[in-house]
This record gives sequence, C-alpha cells and structure tokens, in this order.
Amino acid sequence: MAMAPVFRSAWLQGNAVGEWDPAQERRPFVARALEKAAAGDGPPPFAPACARGHLLAGEKLPADWPHVMATVAQARRNLFQGGKNYRAGGERQFLEPAMAILWEVWRFELPAGLLLTRVTWLRALLRSGFLAREAENGRISLADETEANRKYLQKLLGVGHFGTLKSDAFLPNEPFIDESLWLRAVDATHGAAEAGRADDLAILDTHMAGLVRWLNQVGIATEASCDGHLERRPSFTAADEDGARLAAWLLNFRMPQFNQAGRTVKYAGSGPNPAASKPADRLRRMLDAAEWLAKNRDDLREMVSAMRRVSAPKASPKPDAAAAKARP
Repeated sequence: MAMAPVFRSAWLQGNAVGEWDPAQERRPFVARALEKAAAGDGPPPFAPACARGHLLAGEKLPADWPHVMATVAQARRNLFQGGKNYRAGGERQFLEPAMAILWEVWRFELPAGLLLTRVTWLRALLRSGFLAREAENGRISLADETEANRKYLQKLLGVGHFGTLKSDAFLPNEPFIDESLWLRAVDATHGAAEAGRADDLAILDTHMAGLVRWLNQVGIATEASCDGHLERRPSFTAADEDGARLAAWLLNFRMPQFNQAGRTVKYAGSGPNPAASKPADRLRRMLDAAEWLAKNRDDLREMVSAMRRVSAPKASPKPDAAAAKARP
C-alpha cells in the first residue's frame, strides 16, 4: 500500500501524465497525477477512492481488506481493460503483490492441478543454476553471475520473450513464469556436453544444471553429469570419491533418493516403489534438489567443510625419540 493509489491507465494516457517509471520515486509521481485529477462529483481516476483524503491528511493508506482489494481491483482493470500486457514497468510493481495476495487467499479454492508449474522468476533461475537474487522494483540481480552465463540468459530471454536483461539486472515481463515454458526455452538453447566447467550453464543438461552448479557452490566439485533424457536415471560424477560420498550424503539428508558407487552418484528414485518413478518425475526431482541446495547453500557449505575436516585422514603420531632409545 506504500505505492497506492493505482491510477487508471487510460486516464493517465488521456491526461498526458504518462506511466510511472519504477526507477524513480513513486510519491512525486502520485503528487503530479493527483494535481491533474481535480476533485469533483465523478468517480476518481484512481483506487482506493479515498486515497487523496488520506494523503492530504499526511496519513498512510490503511492496509485493511477494503483498501487492499480496491487497489488489487484497479491493477486488474488496468491489465484487462487497459493495455492488456505487462510492458509498463510501473504496472508490474502492483501485479506481483496483487497476484501473491490473491494466491494466498484463494489458492485452496482452485481446482487440483491448476497453476502447479507457475513459479516466481527467482525460483526458476535458481532451479536452473543461475546465481540470482532479488533486487529493487521487481528486478532480479545477476551481479554475482559470470559474463558467459549472463550472455546465455540473454539468449534464453530472447527465445522465450520473457523480459529484458540490462547489464546485470533482469526485468521480467511477468512476475511469474510457467516453468514448463522456461524449460522448453532452455532445452532449445543449451549445448550438449556431459563434461565441462560446472559453472558453464550453457553446456549442462536442462534438469541437471542447477543441481551440479549448486553442488560446486557448496564445495563438492563435479566433472560430468547427465539428466538421463527421459531414458536413464539422472547421474553425475564427482571429482573424487570422497566428494561423491559427501554429495550423496548431502542430497539424501533432504530425502533418501541417491546412490553412490565410486565417483558416480545416481538418482535411485523415491517413494515406496522407487523403480516405478516416472521419467518426468525424476527430472522434476532434480530441479527440487537444486532449489533446496540453492536456498540453503551457506549452511550446506559449512556442513561440507566440517565433514571434510572430520573425515580427513589423521597423520600417525611420531614415535617418541627418547622412548625409542630406551628400548632394548
């Protein structure tokens, strides 16, 4: 509600007010728009309708249901009765929280299976191995990402028309993405190499890129990986056997589903009958594991470091020289 009121898109255009630029402060824009919206008998061109009175009195707009729902309703009207798209950056600032509010309140009323693949863009990027974090004004920062991976992401965004990447900031067209559409773009864009740099997302398999990237981020080096391509079980090869044991232990810490033999770790399946797991379910599990690694990477990195310390072979104590001389 700190950004309210929401103005009618058609009114803004008709009165030469223009759209709000999310890179600028919201309040000066609101003040300019309210000057144009003279008080009168007709309905005000913004919601909540009482916003002018609250702001003139130096008050914050109440964050109760009547005010919140009036704001959400105007954001919805701008989308469906205005430009019918997400291109205006200012509109996205209202659509994401509006979607989040409506989802939390009514998601249990929706038919089973509806919107199951809709995820936030941050989740989609993390599950695919990108070093992404939330930034201001609906943007996602990739400042920690490599230049090569930013170029790869730029290519993916062009394939799917998902949004724009300027420097290291990603501004999505929509706050949520159907993950199946995103993965389809990844499938169509990435190269094919089972071995290579673990931070080169462009050559990693679609459903293994995230898991491999985050394992390396927490301190477990890998050399090769394969998501099975719906024919075989996903697997990866660690740089050494100790790393493979640690990786299996770490992944099974969340849910027992990985087997380790030598330097190879393979997905074994889950549930009462692991052998019966469907190929598509196996691939989804790889994305789930990647997201878990990404969200807990700082703690997991410490765990891996501690496990390496306690499992490192201890040097045998040197015999006492004086005691050795005293022996007959």
